[in-house]
Amino acid sequence: MDPSLARLPGLLGSLAALVVTLVGFLSKVAPLTALMRAAVAFMVFGAIGLVFRYVLSDALRIRKEHADSTANDDDMGEIPPGSLVDDVLNDEQRRGS
Repeated sequence: MDPSLARLPGLLGSLAALVVTLVGFLSKVAPLTALMRAAVAFMVFGAIGLVFRYVLSDALRIRKEHADSTANDDDMGEIPPGSLVDDVLNDEQRRGS
């Protein structure tokens, strides 16, 4: 797994808690209320980060598998420079039978 994807839930949760705490203190909310709101924001956005991490890691896995299968398909049709037509045709006949 990509290291940045592993940190995504913590990053989203921390950022949300920071913003909620800052807004709470600027609006002069009681410190305990601001702390509870920050904890809830951390948990909610951390859970959203877990979902994002799962979706993104799955998408990256599918993309990598597709790239690997495409790379294997491209190698089949390449003819090395300087090859004789007879050699290429003979190779194709041997592979086909």
